Order: sequence, then C-alpha cells, then structure tokens
Amino acid sequence: ESGITDYELTVWRKHSNGGNNTVDLVPHIIHSATSVGKEAKSINWHHFHLHDGDFVYVVVNASNGAGSVVVTETDGYTVDTSPPLLLFLGDGNQPGTDLQYSPSITDLSVNWEFEDLESGLDHYKLAVFQHHGGSRLQIYPAEKNDWVVVEGSAAGWTNSEPLNLVP
Repeated sequence: ESGITDYELTVWRKHSNGGNNTVDLVPHIIHSATSVGKEAKSINWHHFHLHDGDFVYVVVNASNGAGSVVVTETDGYTVDTSPPLLLFLGDGNQPGTDLQYSPSITDLSVNWEFEDLESGLDHYKLAVFQHHGGSRLQIYPAEKNDWVVVEGSAAGWTNSEPLNLVP
C-alpha cells in the first residue's frame, strides 16, 4: 500500500431553524478545506461564531500515495448554549414538595425537577450552606468550594453523613 499522504478538513454548519421556517437550513462552509498533513490525528480550531442549535460537522478527505481519495464526514454535534430549565426546587425528599419545617439537625434532603430538551442533563453539582449570625458558611462538603456531584437522572439528594445544622 502507498499509505496516507494527506488529510484535508472542511468544517460545515447548518443553522437550526428554531421554529422559524425562514432560516436558511442549507449547510455552509465555516472553515474552508485545509490540508493538515498526514500525521494529524486531531485538530483544534477556534472562533467559529456558532449559535445555539447550530449543527456542525467535518468532512475529511484522506489521500494516499496512489492518488486515491476517500471522503467521509463526522456524525457532527449540535451546539447547546442554553442552560437547563428549573421547573421545581424544594426542601425534603418527596418529589414536588417543599417542606417548611424539619425536626432533624443532622439530615437534609432536597428535590428538584429540571429539563433540558436539547442535550439532556448529565449531572448536578450541589453544596450545602448555612446562614448563621449574618455569615454564609459552606458546611457540606467540608472542603470550601468543593461540590457533591449527583447523576443527571436523579431528582433529589439526601446527605449520607450526619450534618451539624445549627438550630
């Protein structure tokens, strides 16, 4: 075999219509065909001015020493710059409820409902703070600026270690 002699990459974008039928849905080149050599395994280009909902993909032309070219494209990705939508946030472990009082000074639960129709929810990050004497203090996790990571399919959280909540 003659081996690969060059990879040539072209970046394409198709705008999302966002429910607007007047938006141009024809793909457009946003980075012209560029030779990246035969050793390239990845490339990192910046400043494309993408918008929420844009679909981006790359067309790769691989050339060999015999002059044959194979053209293929990535499966692409959709740009999602919109945050998840908060539908409900409540104290307690019962979905859709918001406790006003709790008899416990060691246990804490929270429940929530979020949605992200574009890309879904991967995970949540949370920390427990307590306001006392005009100060806001992170009490869980104990390490300041640390977070508890909760799986994106979860709808709530309850502490696994006893907390020392000030009554």
